[in-house]
Amino acid sequence: MMQDNIPVFTEVKEREIKAKDENSYNFLLEGDNLHSLKLLEKTHAGKIDVIYIDPPYNTGNKDFIYDDSFVDKTDGYSHSKWLSFMSERLEIAKLLLSEEGVIFISIDDHEQAQLKLLCDSVFGADNFIAESIDASNSSKNNSNYIAVNHEYLLCYAKNISGVKKGWLVKKNQIDEFERRAKTLLNMNLSPEKIHNELLQLVKYPCFYDFDHYTYVDQHGVYSTFEPGGVKNGNFDTEILHPITGKPCVKPSGGWRYSEATLQELVKKDGINFGKDETVIPRIKRYLHDYPMQVPKSTLFFDSQATTKWLKRENIAFDFPKSIDYIKHILSYTQDNSATVFDFFVGFRVIIMTQANSQVNIRVLELLPKFKIKKMNRWCAV
Repeated sequence: MMQDNIPVFTEVKEREIKAKDENSYNFLLEGDNLHSLKLLEKTHAGKIDVIYIDPPYNTGNKDFIYDDSFVDKTDGYSHSKWLSFMSERLEIAKLLLSEEGVIFISIDDHEQAQLKLLCDSVFGADNFIAESIDASNSSKNNSNYIAVNHEYLLCYAKNISGVKKGWLVKKNQIDEFERRAKTLLNMNLSPEKIHNELLQLVKYPCFYDFDHYTYVDQHGVYSTFEPGGVKNGNFDTEILHPITGKPCVKPSGGWRYSEATLQELVKKDGINFGKDETVIPRIKRYLHDYPMQVPKSTLFFDSQATTKWLKRENIAFDFPKSIDYIKHILSYTQDNSATVFDFFVGFRVIIMTQANSQVNIRVLELLPKFKIKKMNRWCAV
């Protein structure tokens, strides 16, 4: 029947998702997971830019349903059943992706190795982009040996040659780091004390991105870098130390900047001076001028804030991913017009949205209204 007829969507108005942008198009599709994918294959083939899924992890704790029965750790075919389950869905996912499209898949160590081989087969090993690790403060403390506090994120392209290069993301926790640095500044601590406090702060995993940004002034957080590094630089310009009033020592090869540039830096408070003129001054590099970076394969996102927020909203949602984590992933391609797709939001629910749509809260409000008795780890925002 579906081979010869294009399915028709029927909209349920009371479940409509309204974004702030009236031109955004977002919808939830309720139905059997696989059947719904086959339906979308008829209507959206080659039209999806980004897919993110958080599939059942096949942990053996009766959280994976297959053929209407539980697959647990005593089943000798648990891996093959899970792979069959995933393979059929990933084959359709590949057809849905555009030529520039990418897919992100969350998984834990129960099926990570098997999933990697399956994705190599479905998408092609040459289209593998990266495997990331997401670490959090929470851990699986039921282990007798090592408490696991990380999961994996596989990323594949449909066609790696079609994916735009130069992915950039906002540095993780940049707003929080700047807020804490500003708090130290407002405490009227000495520059040395603030520097030492920030050196301790960047040791925390969530602030690893700022390991060189350990200074702050009224203009913001900054790092410093060498003003020399050249062989035949500028030896003529004298920079006076603001306290001693004496000319500062020059780099061995001279300044890399002209006198006009150096004087402008002094005027704009763009130079970090040492304790006296015997220390070579360094150039300030403000964090707010360099907020972006290439995505890193080690991520640090804690879902506790999202879990607490869902609880306050009285929304039943076990094992949610951090909303900031999902936003971070979706920002990789820097395409605000991308069509984003998640077909494991719930076993009977599919979300399709545009990347620039602010629909998180509305989606979470709607999910409990669907015919799902309990939201579980298959769900994502």
